[in-house]
Amino acid sequence: MLPSSVISKLQARFADRAPLVSIEAKSTAVFVNPNREVGDIVVDCDENEATVYIGEFTHVHFTDCDESVPADERERQITEQVASFLDDLFSEKVEFWKTSYGGTCQGRGAGPSDAAVFVWSGRVMGGHAPSES
Repeated sequence: MLPSSVISKLQARFADRAPLVSIEAKSTAVFVNPNREVGDIVVDCDENEATVYIGEFTHVHFTDCDESVPADERERQITEQVASFLDDLFSEKVEFWKTSYGGTCQGRGAGPSDAAVFVWSGRVMGGHAPSES
């Protein structure tokens, strides 16, 4: 099952970050960020996809709808994609921002010059924090 696979992988791979885990209607792992300007990373999983929420900035969906791939392989791929994304996010290879049009995230250096741009540890350039808008 995707939820248990993702949560187990995150608990093992990111044990040093002590994710807070809940397994109820949805399985959830929360990585608490001491930088409140950025906010916490929340990973929600159901049977078909995992969604990573980056504070109040944006979220990213991880799913594989290719029915020709066996279910256990789709689960493995989604689990690894989530873990790899979090590796990049915690290594500050991903930046995120919010504008009047909404939030997004991309690789480092992609942020707009007219918005506050953040990485896991905090603001890296410009603008104002989302809570100030």
